[in-house]
Amino acid sequence: TSQLAPRAEKWLPKGRRRIPRIKNLRIKTGVLKRLIKEKAMYETEVVDQEAKIVKLKAEGQDEHVIKKQGEVLLESQNMVPDCRRRIQKAYSDLKSLMGEDWTGFTDSEQYKAAREILDNNKDLDDTETSFTE
Repeated sequence: TSQLAPRAEKWLPKGRRRIPRIKNLRIKTGVLKRLIKEKAMYETEVVDQEAKIVKLKAEGQDEHVIKKQGEVLLESQNMVPDCRRRIQKAYSDLKSLMGEDWTGFTDSEQYKAAREILDNNKDLDDTETSFTE
């Protein structure tokens, strides 16, 4: 981008705006946290849905109802690997951003939150297993 005043920059198309570093850090940290929560929610949903199907079968419910619940279960099961893939990408994006020089920013809340989530999820460097905030 050219040497635009900060006020003039807001009129640029979104792709050409510069996102301040600390805001970018906050966004990438938030994305990773949200994806970790989303994956946990889908895993819980899979367990709950499996229990619901077992209960419906035990009660002798209509096959159509059981089949529909099976479809819901399959959809949730398919979302878990997708979440893992997106978590891996978000983790590597955040890690790459944290690899930059953050001198002067290391005391900021955003930096500390990003460092904490990276430290708590070091297992994402090699394989995916469990994720914690």
